[in-house]
Amino acid sequence: MQSSYSVRAREQRRAITTRLSVIATACLAFSQPTLATQILAPGVEVQIDDGRAIETGTTPGTAGIAVLATEGGRVRILDSGGAISVTTEGGGAHGLAAMSGSTIDMRGGGIDTDNAMALYAINANSRIGLDNVQVFSGSGYVGVWAGDGATIGIDGGTVTADRGNALMAFENGARIDARDTTINASGDNAAGVEANLNGIVTVSRGVVNTSGRNGHGLYAIGGGGDTLVDATGTRIRTRGERGHGAHAVSGAVRVRDTEIVTSGYAAAGVWADGINDPSGYVSSAELHGGTIQTTGEAGYGMGALSGATVVAHDVALTTAGEGAAGVFAMHGGSVTLDGGTVTTEGAEAQGLMAFGGRTGTTLRATARADGVTVTTRGARAQGAVVGGAADLDLNASTITTHGVNAAALHAEAYDAGTSTAMIVDSQLAANQAAGIHVVGSALDATLRRSSLLGSTNGVEVLNADDGTRGTLSLALESSTLDGAARVDAGSTFNLSVDAQSAWNIKGDAMVTSLANGGTVNLATRAGATPGQTLTVTRDYVGTGGTVRLATQMGGDASATDKIVLDGARASGDTSLLIRHAGGEGAQTVQGIRLVETRNGGATDAAAFRLNPGSDGYRQGVGSIAAGAYDYQLVRGGEGGKAEDWYLVAQARTDGQPDDVTPLPALRPEVGAYLNNKLAASTLLFHTLRDREGERAAAGTSDADGPGRNAWLRTVGSTASRNGALGLTGSDTRYLVHIGGDVLRLPVDKGSIHVGVMGAYGGSRNASRNGPLAAHGKVDGVSAGVYGTWYGDRHTETGPYVDVWAMYGAYDNEVNGAGLPSERYRSSNLVTSIEAGHAFPLHRSADVRTYLEPQLQILYANYWADRHVEQGGTAVSQLSESSLTTRLGLRLHGDVSHPETAGSPIGVMRMKPFAEINWWHGPASQTAQFDSFVVREDLPANRLEGRIGMQGDVTRRLTVWGSVGFEAGAHDYTAGKAQLGMRYRW
Repeated sequence: MQSSYSVRAREQRRAITTRLSVIATACLAFSQPTLATQILAPGVEVQIDDGRAIETGTTPGTAGIAVLATEGGRVRILDSGGAISVTTEGGGAHGLAAMSGSTIDMRGGGIDTDNAMALYAINANSRIGLDNVQVFSGSGYVGVWAGDGATIGIDGGTVTADRGNALMAFENGARIDARDTTINASGDNAAGVEANLNGIVTVSRGVVNTSGRNGHGLYAIGGGGDTLVDATGTRIRTRGERGHGAHAVSGAVRVRDTEIVTSGYAAAGVWADGINDPSGYVSSAELHGGTIQTTGEAGYGMGALSGATVVAHDVALTTAGEGAAGVFAMHGGSVTLDGGTVTTEGAEAQGLMAFGGRTGTTLRATARADGVTVTTRGARAQGAVVGGAADLDLNASTITTHGVNAAALHAEAYDAGTSTAMIVDSQLAANQAAGIHVVGSALDATLRRSSLLGSTNGVEVLNADDGTRGTLSLALESSTLDGAARVDAGSTFNLSVDAQSAWNIKGDAMVTSLANGGTVNLATRAGATPGQTLTVTRDYVGTGGTVRLATQMGGDASATDKIVLDGARASGDTSLLIRHAGGEGAQTVQGIRLVETRNGGATDAAAFRLNPGSDGYRQGVGSIAAGAYDYQLVRGGEGGKAEDWYLVAQARTDGQPDDVTPLPALRPEVGAYLNNKLAASTLLFHTLRDREGERAAAGTSDADGPGRNAWLRTVGSTASRNGALGLTGSDTRYLVHIGGDVLRLPVDKGSIHVGVMGAYGGSRNASRNGPLAAHGKVDGVSAGVYGTWYGDRHTETGPYVDVWAMYGAYDNEVNGAGLPSERYRSSNLVTSIEAGHAFPLHRSADVRTYLEPQLQILYANYWADRHVEQGGTAVSQLSESSLTTRLGLRLHGDVSHPETAGSPIGVMRMKPFAEINWWHGPASQTAQFDSFVVREDLPANRLEGRIGMQGDVTRRLTVWGSVGFEAGAHDYTAGKAQLGMRYRW
């Protein structure tokens, strides 16, 4: 690259030397005393308006000048109906020449010089003015030339130069003003417009066309800022190698609302270069609005070299060509973009480029963009490139690349020095490459309130082909870096992440040193397979930051994202935020390793802790509930490597820190889910006598009465048992059950009763594993129907058959210690068939007793959909069907009170009763937590005993109540009480 720019510099020097030689020759010619012209005005005024042709033929030199005004003379050439033509053929025989304070004005017509300048003005106060004149010059001469303070004004018309500059203002404030003029220049080194050595050229609303090598549209050279080409509302077209649209060499170019199009090899839109500036003048270009389009190979949109400056405001810049660039700054050059767009297309067509400082000075190459959109399309078409002592400053801008291996920001080796990139309020994205790509060079970069995205990696720091190491120091300040990091052996990547920043790693990443005060995220995608690693090779310092890891919560071999300290030491304070990535949950041996040390790596005792935002984090306990287990973060694990950090899912027995509370493996919420399931499955279980008591007293059978009745009962119970895998459970239930007959039919000696019923009830339960408890809650409503056949009209005796079905819908909750509340829905359908026969044991006038054996079969179909906890554990397989049988024996009596026979309600009766039941049901129930199925043993056989009393309150109102107990395996005990009433009318 350096050699190519040296070649360019030599060519520019040769071009400038050639022009100066031409100018010197012209001055010598006019110093000759002989003057031969068609029109001569030495100190006098001449007006020509007769439409004549002024022609000097082949007369050379000053004698062949068509119109010459000297010594303050004035010539006016007017188009009064006939166009005036001015023609010369002799060498150095100019068309119009104004000297020594003279003036020439020409309106209409044309000027054609075959071997000389068309217009020539020299000396202060000399002036030529054209109005709609067609101008042509040939044979390598400048078409329009103003020198040594002279002025030329052109309004309309055309200026065409063959193999020479079309317009040129030379030395001491010489000036050319062209308005609405078409300017054409052809040939190598022929500029459309040139200002030289303090000359000034302005072009307004015109067109500038050039063709030829080094044929620039606008060209300012020598004299620094006093040499100026100023174009407004102009269209500039160049065709030719290195034919720049606007070129400043120790001069200044200023364009406004101008359209620049170049199509030659290495032809830039705007190019400012201080390479030929022995006086230390500054080359500069300033643009306001307009467009730049380059289509040639290596055609740069705009560039600044050797201390030159380019400033562009709201310019739309496009390049299409291999090896092109939108913006280029080199050797202390500076390009500043304020608004606008930069779009490149082609292989290695870079967006912004800055290379190297200026030799012998402190000037650094600088590319600045404020509010700019940069887009590149092409293989290796980097968004921004820096090398050597170069600076890139982006503010409120975007860079987007779309080509293979086209990084958003690229740094490569060029001379000595470290490049910098300050990126503020901006977005950088590489769609097929790394976000930042450093090869064999040094780059210090800062992202402030910005984002950087790489599709292959977020960062790549590589060695150059010659073995030169790459170095990247990157600071994230309220910013986001997306993508992994690749670092070659020997190269260096140092990263700092502040509290408002995040590094989202997609894949494995390596960093030399990491200071983390924000978030480093390995768990970047929901449902992604864990297994990414972040490798640190020198220092890891946590400054209150977080590392997010996805982990399958199972045994020691569970897949997990991981921090690897390869020779590095971890210090400070870092929280590990664990994302649940599945897993069956399991007791661990050593634990799941989250932080691994290698090759002498080490960790401080308090370097890592669990983040409370972890999925399943148990507030106040510091563990993670996952699957059916609780996990703790422990340095050294259970007999693992002392410097490593593990998730352990079993109680530690020795050597654990004082602030770690030993926890059993199975978490208590498992029991709460199972308690809820059992409660909802069995809440509606009841017998005929639970529902209705004894239907009627002797002699007052419902079959003989007017016959409607309604009943209501309330039930409360409490139970405790040993649950799954060391859990203990307790349960308190309530139920309000109401119903009534809707149909009664006499059948032979008996009757059939059909009714409807409903219920509201629920459970409050608890599950404990020692230090921790979880609470379950069930609430719901139910509805159903029943039908009962009594074989005897006097229902105290004889056979009966009772069938019923009820459907319940329930809201469920599980509240674990330190965990968010979990809510889910469930339902249950229960059907029952019960049969019994009451046999009289004793009868007397006031007392009767009966013995009633009973058999009941209940079928329950419980359903609950899969529920995913807020911590990520999937709870499933709650749905289950079960069959329960009851074999019972009921002893009940009927005691009348004769002394009440005369009362308004008749004879009052008391009906004491006692029951014993043998319940046989499921021996177990299950629930699945992630892929781990928990099986809880239940008391398959339970013994129940109850005693109670039923009595008449009025002739129509009967009440009853009972208390009872149950007992079974697994330390199951329960107590129950109920109160019922029935009203007849």
